[in-house]
Amino acid sequence: MDNNISNKSTKEEVAEFFKNQFRVNEDVSNNCIKEYISGDILPILSDYDFKSVLGLKFAPLKRWRKYYYENEDKFKEEEIKEEISPDSSSEEVKKFLESYLDFKDNYNLDGKILFRLNEKDMKKLGMKLGQRKKLIKYTKVITRESSEKKRSCKFFDERIKII
Repeated sequence: MDNNISNKSTKEEVAEFFKNQFRVNEDVSNNCIKEYISGDILPILSDYDFKSVLGLKFAPLKRWRKYYYENEDKFKEEEIKEEISPDSSSEEVKKFLESYLDFKDNYNLDGKILFRLNEKDMKKLGMKLGQRKKLIKYTKVITRESSEKKRSCKFFDERIKII
């Protein structure tokens, strides 16, 4: 087992890393797996998430923060390959949730509903901490990109009117 993790690390690799590097107890390690904490999620977890949900104590949390800041380059965000939008059908959303989040519960969510969910709603649906954080991060990126496109098109339309 490599003694390093990155944004590509699986929940199992993250659990093993915390167990070996920071000598956390088995409960914390198991919580990382149970809550779907993969390497791409670690940087966006709050201290509350680490302490209350995962059960991480202060000293290991401090060591994690130090590791992260020393290895920040390993946690750079990658381009999201999966695509979903507020216009997506329930079948498209279902496939997306299964492939992107490994979330297989059978809820009838279309894109409009999915993009309106807050973390509390996601929790009610049965999503684990890592799945919720990943979905929130994804919807923010897609919403931001969509807003930027709209602004760009609006600017272009305004320029055409002027000419």
